[in-house]
Amino acid sequence: MKFSIITATLNSQGTINKTLDSIVSQNFDDYEVIFVDGHSTDKTINLINNSNIKNKTIINQNGKGVYDAFNEGIKCANGEIILILNSDDYFKEVNSLFEINNLFVKYSNIPLFISNVEMINKNDNIIRNYKSNNFKKFMFYFGHMPPHPGVFIKKEIYEKYGLFNEHFENAGDFEFLVRLILKQKINFKIIKKCFIQMSYGGKSNKNLKSFLKNTIEIKKALNMNNIQTSYFLVIIRFIIKVFQFSILPRGK
Repeated sequence: MKFSIITATLNSQGTINKTLDSIVSQNFDDYEVIFVDGHSTDKTINLINNSNIKNKTIINQNGKGVYDAFNEGIKCANGEIILILNSDDYFKEVNSLFEINNLFVKYSNIPLFISNVEMINKNDNIIRNYKSNNFKKFMFYFGHMPPHPGVFIKKEIYEKYGLFNEHFENAGDFEFLVRLILKQKINFKIIKKCFIQMSYGGKSNKNLKSFLKNTIEIKKALNMNNIQTSYFLVIIRFIIKVFQFSILPRGK
């Protein structure tokens, strides 16, 4: 098994069909999909069961949060490469998985790749391009990170350096990447291409309260990994976001 695709779901009937369709349409079929569901009460599980994904597993989670869901999926994964595809994320093109595989074949000594992610609105228009092109490691000190849906990692990295920290509500992916890239200094490569699209929005950026809560978690994540920074530096990450995101014309 080459890829293990981990998808956390919770009442995801409004978006999961597009996620499922994007998986089924891939022209590379050496993968499994592990769905970790937080006891959905809508049609999410029925939609997954009725999908044409042949190699799929559904795990019932006890509602412990998204990072617990990721970890449960990773523990059950049989693939060499872990790809986390949220229930409102989609492969952009039918050959996305094929091209990701080619990257791991071509650069066999690289365990982690970072690519761009496009954010789309409810009308399927691309409204922001979340670029990794200009990402530098120092940006972590400002609480900034590359887009997690565009990160692809060999399973051996999780086995060696640990899974997601489940004590975080919003910044578990930030802490994980800080641990790998800043603390452990693992080798990674940035790919100037988009393989994944995601629905625009997120609970960590909905309002001022969420922004402040996320800021506290980011500072905690840095401290945990012995990275010294300040709340001032973390708060001004919004300025970096302005340059990291490029606004695209509607419908382009």
